[in-house]
Amino acid sequence: MALREKIGIWGRGLNSSAGRLLGSWVLLLICAEAFGLGDYLHQHITSKVNFTVRRRAVGEGHLNPRIKIYAVDDPTAAKRGEVRLSGRDLVQVLHAIDAKSPRKIILDAMFSQRSESTQLDPALASTLASLKTPIITGVMIASDPIAHRTVIGDKRLPILIDGKDRAPSPIRRMKPAFIYGPEGAYLQAFNRFGHFVEFAEHYLAPVVLINDVAALPHLSVQAADSISVIDSELKIDGYEIALDKRGLLPIDYLSTDVIAPRIRSLGGYFSGDRFMFSDINSDDVVVILTEYTSGVTRFVSSPFGLIPGPFALISCLNSVLNKSWLRAVGYSYELILILSFVGLFIGFTTNPSRFFLLLAGCLTVTLACFLYLFIGWGIEVKWLLPMLGILGSAVIGLSEQRQRESIRRIFLESERKTAAVLQRDFLPALTANHASFELAATYIAAETIGGDWFAHGVIGDRWLYVHLGDVTGHGAASAMLASFAKGATDALHEAHRRQEGKPAPLALVHECLNQIMRTSSGENLYMTMLSIIIDLHTGHFCYLNSGHEPAFVVQDAKITVLSSPTNNLLGHTSEAIDTRIGSSQIKADDMLILFSDGLLDATCPVDKKPSLRLLTKLIHSADISSAAGLRNLLDLRCTSRLDASAKAKFSDDVTFVIVKLKNNAEASDATTGQEHQSA
Repeated sequence: MALREKIGIWGRGLNSSAGRLLGSWVLLLICAEAFGLGDYLHQHITSKVNFTVRRRAVGEGHLNPRIKIYAVDDPTAAKRGEVRLSGRDLVQVLHAIDAKSPRKIILDAMFSQRSESTQLDPALASTLASLKTPIITGVMIASDPIAHRTVIGDKRLPILIDGKDRAPSPIRRMKPAFIYGPEGAYLQAFNRFGHFVEFAEHYLAPVVLINDVAALPHLSVQAADSISVIDSELKIDGYEIALDKRGLLPIDYLSTDVIAPRIRSLGGYFSGDRFMFSDINSDDVVVILTEYTSGVTRFVSSPFGLIPGPFALISCLNSVLNKSWLRAVGYSYELILILSFVGLFIGFTTNPSRFFLLLAGCLTVTLACFLYLFIGWGIEVKWLLPMLGILGSAVIGLSEQRQRESIRRIFLESERKTAAVLQRDFLPALTANHASFELAATYIAAETIGGDWFAHGVIGDRWLYVHLGDVTGHGAASAMLASFAKGATDALHEAHRRQEGKPAPLALVHECLNQIMRTSSGENLYMTMLSIIIDLHTGHFCYLNSGHEPAFVVQDAKITVLSSPTNNLLGHTSEAIDTRIGSSQIKADDMLILFSDGLLDATCPVDKKPSLRLLTKLIHSADISSAAGLRNLLDLRCTSRLDASAKAKFSDDVTFVIVKLKNNAEASDATTGQEHQSA
């Protein structure tokens, strides 16, 4: 059967309640993703797992040596007497750095400079404007105007998108948007800007389209040599940037252990260290952190915990210079749907004993794939909700499987009980009281139905035939073959009764059953059988044993085990079976006992090994003269043995038939009758 057909059958087998439950679970996950739970879990769990595993697997990332970081920190504030640099101090620092001709200088937060610090001496303003190194200052974007602040007009922003190009569809847009940054003379001196707005935790907007007119790059992106939009694709230094649907890009964070050792205090410069900037090269990007003092520094969330806000900027700058970006993959809804159906398939088709092992393996492999994408390829996937989809749908599938299995077991149990009733009705009477003999039998199946069977009947009021067979096993297959064998035996005797007025020859019966078993049963099913025909007038009987337990003859307080001249198993071989007939003689008050091997186990003491000797000893010590009395004794022994072993059922079917010949006195008063009893 093709895989497509199997999936179709499996899908049609899913009942409506399980389908509704699965649909509700998937819809819940999709709604959670739509309302931002996926982003929240990604920021607080998924991202932390990704970065922690990468750190332990391949080590910590490295900060590009081209990045030189100087900070206005606590030693600088202590030296200058204030937490922010004055205009004169800032010009001195920038002039000293400009003398080293770096590629660019980045000032992280000019927006927060107080109005009094924006007053520059005209000579200092002229010096600042004459610096050759490009200086980029940070600005903020507000959706509402801010009082007493100067708005930076759109015309002062770079035009990345002209009339020939379309803005990338996922690019971040703000309208209306008001840009605030340097004030006063600073605004005249600085003419390159980059925003530092955090639109979402752990993400940056490389470019923001302001009022559908101008594009404002992120402060870190301004360190790139080129920023362009070509064929609706955003490119930084020629590398295409894959934005998510919000126009954002994941930040490839560096830990504090990597960044902090690279930060140098400007306090050394103001203490007279004029060689502080001697390691700056012409290709370097210099970052000046203007807010790195206690009580001023803003802390933000990261996969490594809270870090100073400028560290996120430095991590972004490192990605720009290394031309190495993380890429956010969308398709969250598709992943939830696909992995939910994978989980349902696991739960619906996996053996319950191996369910948790397979589910754990599936979750492990899925997580390993997502981590490999992040570590090896820089692809970040919001994988927590999709994996919850696997887990929840797998449990739904397992519950559906167990429910169907429960229904199937109930159905099978009902069928087995019906089969048990039919099997018992198909067997002959457990008690027969004839003018010439008394017969008592017991049949106890190890399960609801079993593989033992027996048959008896009287032909011409002279011949009594008794058969007892044991098909291997004790389940449905054995029971069906046992019923078939019993019916075939009765049919053979009935045919000979009509034609010759006698029972069918035992050899013929065994040969026919051997052929039936060989052609109708599987390779692992065969049958043992013991057959006896008694001449009620003379007491002479003949018997044929095909691999069965031997019969007992109880006479004159002595028990004789009938020897077995043959040891064939019916249905075991295609060769002709040995049908040598044994014969003997019994008289009135003698008893014949036929039994299956289950009786040996059922009557044996718990601490002993089953044997014929123990069974004959039990029968001999009972000294019971009636077939019904001996049957009751053996039944009681079987029950007590089962109670002593603390088991719910026998390990094998228990069947035995007891036949006692009557003397003349008993025969004169006897009436023939048969009755059915339950085992």
